[in-house]
Amino acid sequence: GPVMGIKGGAAGGGYAQVLPMEDINLHFTGDMHAITTANNALSALLDNHIHQGNELDIDQRRVIWKRVVDLNDRALRQVIVGLGSPVNGIPREDGFDITVASEIMAIL
Repeated sequence: GPVMGIKGGAAGGGYAQVLPMEDINLHFTGDMHAITTANNALSALLDNHIHQGNELDIDQRRVIWKRVVDLNDRALRQVIVGLGSPVNGIPREDGFDITVASEIMAIL
């Protein structure tokens, strides 16, 4: 599993074990939360750049960087963000992936 390349050494492997080992490795260390937060911070940075004048002339219709969440929710795969007033951003299609499918996870 995706635990920064370390497989449960501190959880024990013999008679003394901390169970459930998956929760210890994935949730208590904060790895998945850190990946989710890093990915979504980059999403916010991109949206804010476009909102603040788009100096790099990014075509918002071609942005493929998605936000991520550590939950498989089909309703969030395709969404429209930026609805409401202009202070809420520019309306565009977006979506969510699961955290383990993120670009940040691919780098690790």
